[in-house]
Amino acid sequence: MGKNGARDREGPEARVRRLLEGQKLCVLCTTGDEGPHASLVAFAPFGNSRQVVFATPKATRKYRNLMRDPRASLLVDDRSRAAKGFEAGSALTVTGKVREGSGAARDEYLGLYLARHPSMREFAGAPDAAVMVLDVEVCQVVSRLKDVAVVWPGKA
Repeated sequence: MGKNGARDREGPEARVRRLLEGQKLCVLCTTGDEGPHASLVAFAPFGNSRQVVFATPKATRKYRNLMRDPRASLLVDDRSRAAKGFEAGSALTVTGKVREGSGAARDEYLGLYLARHPSMREFAGAPDAAVMVLDVEVCQVVSRLKDVAVVWPGKA
């Protein structure tokens, strides 16, 4: 058994879930007229890790970018494990399309987000805040610097 014990035996789907459920921040990558843009956002996975919710003020570059082009990716990692050596860490790229929640769905998504991030209530509940949902299309998880797996949620 390797240095990581049970983590050495987990499959790619389990690694995706572990990273999404174990981390609270990710880097959101969008693109717009000014080119690529990366933003640190708090997130919450739901729907068996097939969807990810985050909040953003509407007066931001990321929001403008997503309204023009809903394609986005998230980078989630457990870099804090790097203190144990770079090979201990994992990185997950989640790719999909983002939509803004509205009406009753917005309230539901906001509830999921705030259950994970209660300290973000004022930020996410502000009148100018958008509650955004990324519908996951594909995930790529890299472990031990070289083990790469692609996961297509919902495909057997």
